[in-house]
Amino acid sequence: MKKANGELVAVMANQIARARHALKVQEQRLFLWLVGQVDPFDDEDLQPLRLSVADYAALFGRQGQGSIYQELEEVTTGLLSKVVEIAFPGESRRKKFQWLSQAEYLDGEGVVLVQLHDSLKPFLLARCWRFCACGAATRWRFTRCAAPGTAPMPAPGR
Repeated sequence: MKKANGELVAVMANQIARARHALKVQEQRLFLWLVGQVDPFDDEDLQPLRLSVADYAALFGRQGQGSIYQELEEVTTGLLSKVVEIAFPGESRRKKFQWLSQAEYLDGEGVVLVQLHDSLKPFLLARCWRFCACGAATRWRFTRCAAPGTAPMPAPGR
């Protein structure tokens, strides 16, 4: 989600914010960028996201297209293979799923189409009852959190 000042902010449920710490640094950064593309207040569904090698390189301050494309593929493969485990507080149940459901590589174009796993939907959209927002591009600490048991925070300027 982009704020009025242009800053990219990733809004997610607390369970996802905690679970992402099991990811490698580059996987965390890409995941935060992907979540930052989701508008938790307006989006009804998780859409495929398009990321070019050039955008990935700019996002991480990297140079050299060949190795960047390979790194992007390794990072997306990591997100496809790693499992998220969510425990539901006060309930005797857990849910496991991957971070991504698919990544389609358009080799001739230097682009990857990435789909966040559908099981993330209730944890990324505003229907969550506890969530945090963090700067996806420059900051890795949480900037604001809803208090436990309170309603989701309204979108900035709404």
